[in-house]
Amino acid sequence: MAGGFLALGDGLYSLIWEFEITNGRDIEGLSLARKEREVALLPGAEFAYGAIEVLQAGKKIGGMKIPWRLRIKAKQVK
Repeated sequence: MAGGFLALGDGLYSLIWEFEITNGRDIEGLSLARKEREVALLPGAEFAYGAIEVLQAGKKIGGMKIPWRLRIKAKQVK
């Protein structure tokens, strides 16, 4: 689902964040987006960031700019 948002915007970078959450609260029943899983993080949640994967390298071709597309992974540590 998140991959569909990569094409939005006109910036030089498009990011997909992947979070591994170990201590959140399911709020799917409160969400207007019924087809998506929703989790609320508790105050003080901390994450360690890991791999940054390049899905598409940015470049310039003629007068056209191809944006960077990156996936960033993070794991909850607190």
